[in-house]
Amino acid sequence: MELEHDIPIRRHVHSVELAPDNKHVLLGGFAGVWLVDLRGREVRTYREPLGCIVHAARSSADGKRVVAAGGDCVFDVWNAKTGKVQHTAKTEEGIVTRISLSLDGKRALTAARNDFLQAWDLDTGKRLAGFRAAKSFVLGAAISPDGKLAVHAGTDGVVHFFDIDNDKEISASPGKGWVEVVERSDDGRFFISGGRDKSIIIWSKNGQRFKTLSGFGSTIMTMSISPDGKYVAAAGARAAALFDVASGKIIEPITGHVKGMSCLRFSFDGKRLVTGGNDNRICVWRLK
Repeated sequence: MELEHDIPIRRHVHSVELAPDNKHVLLGGFAGVWLVDLRGREVRTYREPLGCIVHAARSSADGKRVVAAGGDCVFDVWNAKTGKVQHTAKTEEGIVTRISLSLDGKRALTAARNDFLQAWDLDTGKRLAGFRAAKSFVLGAAISPDGKLAVHAGTDGVVHFFDIDNDKEISASPGKGWVEVVERSDDGRFFISGGRDKSIIIWSKNGQRFKTLSGFGSTIMTMSISPDGKYVAAAGARAAALFDVASGKIIEPITGHVKGMSCLRFSFDGKRLVTGGNDNRICVWRLK
């Protein structure tokens, strides 16, 4: 990968995403939710600092919506262009740490750092379903591209597949220990989970485990899948790397943050990776 932009920011971030226009970066953290250009200049503020962390901020693929949630247990939906609030809802339980959006931007899944998940209709702001993980704190969750399937996992290492429309669990399969992150491929072919065992498990959309990516040297705290499903980027306290899914091998380490990496995400077109560090910097990398 080649470093394209090294962007200074004013505070530590917990969520980073290159906007669909590839000209701005959406950030979430102690400073709220805000948008910067590729020089670090603030363009728009969606949420002011409220004394709590915004753990997750996401853009819809069409660039029309921004959603975020965090320590205040409030789930917000904004018009991305104007910054006007479209919907605000109180999450039922717990601090929200993960948000995943369907590809059409009409559904979202939020996961709280206890044992509760909620699916949302973003057109109305209403809850579609709420479900509880019986024996685990939920730490990772992702919604399928069509918005019909929720996948979640946590402290017990079991990966659950849940049918949102029919409000029922489809399958539950043991992974390899404490799971921190769950992500999905945009083509709907697979999901990934990663955590304290330092490996990445690839799951079919039917809940079957079919590959493990190993060789990582740290607990995995954040991951992203390229839109074409070819690459997985992962980071933890002591390592960050880019994996090739087909071979299962690490292509190259991801460097550039002297104090470690807190978050990362592939761009919507799959040509770039954006990373957020504990050094108050954002890096935008172009894939070779």
